[in-house]
Amino acid sequence: MNILIIQNRPGIGDQCLYLKYFHEISQNLNTKITLLTRKRSSAKVFLKDDNHLKEIKYFEELNNSKIQLYKWISENNFHKTFIFHYGLKFPFIAKIAGSKEVRFYGIIKKKTNIVTDGYNFTLNCLNKSQLDNQFKFVDEIPKTKNNDLIIGIGGSGYQKKWSVVKYINLINSLYKLSKFRLILAGGIRERVDAEEIRRGVIVKDIISLCDLDLSNCLKYIKKSKLYIGNDTGFMHLSAGYGLKSFGIFGDTPDSYASYTKKIFPIIPEGYKFVTHNSKAMDKIHENYVMRIVKSEFVNLFK
Repeated sequence: MNILIIQNRPGIGDQCLYLKYFHEISQNLNTKITLLTRKRSSAKVFLKDDNHLKEIKYFEELNNSKIQLYKWISENNFHKTFIFHYGLKFPFIAKIAGSKEVRFYGIIKKKTNIVTDGYNFTLNCLNKSQLDNQFKFVDEIPKTKNNDLIIGIGGSGYQKKWSVVKYINLINSLYKLSKFRLILAGGIRERVDAEEIRRGVIVKDIISLCDLDLSNCLKYIKKSKLYIGNDTGFMHLSAGYGLKSFGIFGDTPDSYASYTKKIFPIIPEGYKFVTHNSKAMDKIHENYVMRIVKSEFVNLFK
């Protein structure tokens, strides 16, 4: 059976969020699947060894063209197409391209979140009452861990980033409890922040991932012990490799972490939840984060 899954959201975190749903479909239909997604998801890098996936294709490889998408689906003779998306464009193309069964979210987007949408859609497609798979990457998690703490300073927007000064204070407080190698996880845009943190902390052994490609970043993530940082792709990747991951949420829905037991959202003290445009990152204080992460940190780095 030839199965296509279309996932149109572009981020690494989005790809991680949907992964256990893809695994569920593959497992229940007893076949590997083809995934069509966005290049920015970097799926070909961190999912290249996923044995549930037969092929990963990017929309950009089809020039984002409806005609090329039609031709590609038609040539591959997909029996079933599962579309993790609202709207008629993709279902229509898949149907006229010859896919015998096409399932998608619906025409009008509901006021739910992406975790709930993906979960309920997968249950309905497979006629199940619960999902068996937990979120994890297929790669075997290394048994030997380095004494590395990942601090996730990246983010898709400034409003999702905790301040550099607060990170410096938190890192110094943790280092006084136990020594560690500091891994600063960010992209090119965070180079300046990484340098400011390097100058401000008492840690001597520091590695910045800001200039590394993702495949090299993964080598450090796999062997680290703990993640603390912004809601960013590095947080989701860390959780996927089995790290307990404390995500600092002040401007994105903390419900985005509910798809895995490995991510523990930290929201401002006194808040019941946060969502888009909460603009509350500055209301999360270093001492509060320290109280939450301290016992786990001491346990891992003792």
